Amino acid sequence: MSRRVVLWAGAWLVSGVSLSAQPLTEQDALQRMRAEYPEVRALRLQVREVEADARLRTLRTNPTVSYTREDAGLTADDFLLVSQELPWRGRRRLLHAVADRQVDVAEAGADASIRAVESDLRLVFTDLLVAQERSSALESGMRELAALASVLVTREAQGEGSRFDRLRVEREVAEVEADLAATQIARDVARTRLASFFRPGTAAATLSAAGSLDQPRALPGTTAAAAVGQRADYRALRLAEARWGAERRA
Repeated sequence: MSRRVVLWAGAWLVSGVSLSAQPLTEQDALQRMRAEYPEVRALRLQVREVEADARLRTLRTNPTVSYTREDAGLTADDFLLVSQELPWRGRRRLLHAVADRQVDVAEAGADASIRAVESDLRLVFTDLLVAQERSSALESGMRELAALASVLVTREAQGEGSRFDRLRVEREVAEVEADLAATQIARDVARTRLASFFRPGTAAATLSAAGSLDQPRALPGTTAAAAVGQRADYRALRLAEARWGAERRA
């Protein structure tokens, strides 16, 4: 039975090792997401599309040319009409202002959406980091239990130990084994979710989080005040209000 305890511990420790893992810090993951995540690229392209549509409104309309011929008896009259719509004074300036506001609103909205994606990635990254550290702690406990089991078996064989002590260690091994299995499942789920933020086809099993949970964090009050002043969705609402004001003037 003792060999089974040691083999269980060894099997779990081997299964917990990730071969050819790519350790990523939180900043590395964010930079990679900004470069590879399809939704972020789509948001940036939407801003360019809005910018092109907005600039189109500021262009002068094309002139129109019409030709008519009126023939009445011996008299024939030819008419050539060229027309060009010209905006009244100051309207083009207002249209340019509207276009600028429209682009600003699109950029702020895209920025808010990207910030939301970044927040989701940070949560997933933290989940992976927690699962990794918990898995490391449980694996360390498994090694200690394996060493203890080996000692107890030797003592029991020599008549110096009790069967009760060995059974208690086996029960602890089973409990740690269950915790480690749940933790490894949580780690694999976090890896899969993290891989979804990168280029399609990224192997989730090769990802690992680098960092520590003991990093200093800003105080909640300071963070909340800074967030209210810098939130892109609030900025988008203010810019949208300014845009509609410019639309009314134009």
